[in-house]
Amino acid sequence: MDQWLDEIKDINPLILIVDRSEVEAGDLSRSIAFFSHFTNTPDTMRRWYEGVDIGFSGYDQLSEELDEINEVRQFVQRLDLFFPYWLFFMSKHYLGLQCVMHCMLPIYPKNEPPTIEFREAWKNLIETRWFPAMNKISRQVGLSQDEHRTLSDRVIDYCIKGPLFDD
Repeated sequence: MDQWLDEIKDINPLILIVDRSEVEAGDLSRSIAFFSHFTNTPDTMRRWYEGVDIGFSGYDQLSEELDEINEVRQFVQRLDLFFPYWLFFMSKHYLGLQCVMHCMLPIYPKNEPPTIEFREAWKNLIETRWFPAMNKISRQVGLSQDEHRTLSDRVIDYCIKGPLFDD
């Protein structure tokens, strides 16, 4: 295991805070380095199963949601090209996964039902990218069928209801 991951093994969730300057510069290097550590070995993958979150700093004074800011959306979309394993590693108790998911999908007014375009894009993202990535890691760490089903159920609940505070 990476030494720094061993030193912080009791932190849950482990949160990556991406600074606005990184987003505006399009600098993915720190984020890619952070996430790449989690896929090194099956033991590391298992340890950080649903134990990671992401946040963005420097946007508190803006009225827009993070997923409405073009630079944040582009940053997340580019990061997803390197790390599509969000569903396995991201905590379902916080807002990071929701932010990432919404950055990957068309923008729609939050006070209205999702558009058909949004629902189709969500279905495509889940079925063709994120669930296959989650399944790959699940196989690598040897999740049982019951564990995998439970994870899949939590993912769907999270996508529909948001963070799972009463898990």
